[in-house]
Amino acid sequence: MTDCSHLTDNFQRIADAVNAQFSTTPYLDFQVISCQDETLKIKASSDIHHFHECEMVFSLVEYFNAPMRWRSRPAGGFMKVLPLSDELLLERGYGIAISFNTEGTRKIIIAAAFIEFNFEKVAHRALQPASQSTSDST
Repeated sequence: MTDCSHLTDNFQRIADAVNAQFSTTPYLDFQVISCQDETLKIKASSDIHHFHECEMVFSLVEYFNAPMRWRSRPAGGFMKVLPLSDELLLERGYGIAISFNTEGTRKIIIAAAFIEFNFEKVAHRALQPASQSTSDST
């Protein structure tokens, strides 16, 4: 098995940053923005309908088992790096993976080679109904 300790450290720093950034937030909603080729982009927010506060991009994704949206509560943090001794990693030969804590018992896992993130707050514009033309034709 390849030595993934440097990747584990990088993934752990990111998980720690996300957990610290939202440590006072009662929950986060996660939503898949896109999944194309081996790249998975996810946004996270405490009010996902109006804005998102975090984006994560996973590259060279080997494994992903999640719905398009899920809610996470911070019991022990929103996300954690799976230890290299985890059964899934050993069984399938994945090098590194992140696990998200969810409201229920579901275990959401993403195994990827790289992860990037940012905490830029992005507002979502509400869709406006199409304006109706009001013309008098008398």
